[in-house]
Amino acid sequence: MSRIRALPSPAMVVALLALIAGITGAAVAKSGKTVTKKQAKNIANNQITSRAAGLSVAHAGDASEATNASAVGGQKIIKVFAKLPLPTPAFTTIADLGGGFELQGACPNGTGAELQLAFTQSIGVDLKAGLISDSGSTMEADDTLGPTTLSLNDNILGETSFSAATTTGTVVSGTLGFDTPGSFNGESVCAFYGHVTVG
Repeated sequence: MSRIRALPSPAMVVALLALIAGITGAAVAKSGKTVTKKQAKNIANNQITSRAAGLSVAHAGDASEATNASAVGGQKIIKVFAKLPLPTPAFTTIADLGGGFELQGACPNGTGAELQLAFTQSIGVDLKAGLISDSGSTMEADDTLGPTTLSLNDNILGETSFSAATTTGTVVSGTLGFDTPGSFNGESVCAFYGHVTVG
């Protein structure tokens, strides 16, 4: 019999205690006699030993980590969080989404947070974005041959939801918030944050 080297999980400890209690109770009920603590322990150890061959802890080493937690249904989830100092006049890549897609942000003086979805490949792409900002709600769209960009904001603060697909089947979609300088308790930065799925 191979020796189990990993420590038992909390669930296994509870199960073993329940097994010991059950065996002790069964022994008392069956014999009509009191079983000592030592006898109960021996009975439990014998039961555990007889069932140990069927136990497996092959993956116990990585049970505390979900190695593919960022993948859902074949899609990758990307957390977006960026703060650009004022001023950052030129668009800067704040997230490489893969598949030719990038999120780019800027923080120029006077106009505040600017955000766009850039597509860098020379194939067909369809992009849509719904924008909610302090100036109201709008819709942006582009159906073209890349490379191209799509504006994801129409004012200095708000939220955008966007989706895009290429002719080869790569799909990105996400929801992002963006905020003007003075966000995060007065920091002189433009902030961009949210999540994007890519697949």
